[in-house]
Amino acid sequence: METWVIRRACEMDTALGQITSARQILQSAATGLQSQTLIDYAFAASILEAAVMTVFVEDDVVVESSLEEFSASDTFERMNVLFALLSEKNVTSIMSGAVRDFIDHVSHNSDERVCEILQRWILTASENAQYSSMSHVVRWFSSSKESIDVV
Repeated sequence: METWVIRRACEMDTALGQITSARQILQSAATGLQSQTLIDYAFAASILEAAVMTVFVEDDVVVESSLEEFSASDTFERMNVLFALLSEKNVTSIMSGAVRDFIDHVSHNSDERVCEILQRWILTASENAQYSSMSHVVRWFSSSKESIDVV
């Protein structure tokens, strides 16, 4: 009985930590979105959706970026944050949602080429031994018919 109580208490602490993280993300979003443009709002909403989903689905994924930092970062750093959210369970929803929206925006509204940014990210990920994330990204791009035109 004591073991069950201890295990249940640990589970509740973990759930409380996830709820606190989600609350902090939502507060950052509310603050950050007050002075942003519509495009920034769309990006923030997309990354927020992915982050909140990750907080509740994958408790072992932690992204060290606030919404304000995300909005102020360059294209490569934003892509790093999005790819840091990936796990085996959520790769399809994040890649076809937040990442797809981000890539579409970059390809239409920036001088930077998406292919070059992806190549740079893959090189950096391999240097930092982030093989799991790299595998998810490469697998998604090589299997998704709609992503062929991006690469």
